[in-house]
Amino acid sequence: MSTPIRHLLALVGDNDRSEAVLALATHLAARHGATVGALHAVAPLATAAGGYLSPEAAGLAIQYGEQVDRERHEGALARVARAAARAGITIPLQAAAGDPLPA
Repeated sequence: MSTPIRHLLALVGDNDRSEAVLALATHLAARHGATVGALHAVAPLATAAGGYLSPEAAGLAIQYGEQVDRERHEGALARVARAAARAGITIPLQAAAGDPLPA
């Protein structure tokens, strides 16, 4: 006996492949009467690994990293919104950041 599909989770990255992943997820969800969610998981921006940064440079690096993170999330939101509009459904997007393998 097979277990029915109730929910699909699509990983949304920073590339065009995410469009195909979302299209497949929405197609399968429609076929099985399931819901779709999206996850945008990003690794932290590496800045000056092993190097010294002055306080000013460190502050700028933090600001730059935060801006890049915002832009990446906005891109993921746009990809999810396009897929949801094409499928005529709502797709909630969750964001996860940080090192998946902390030391």
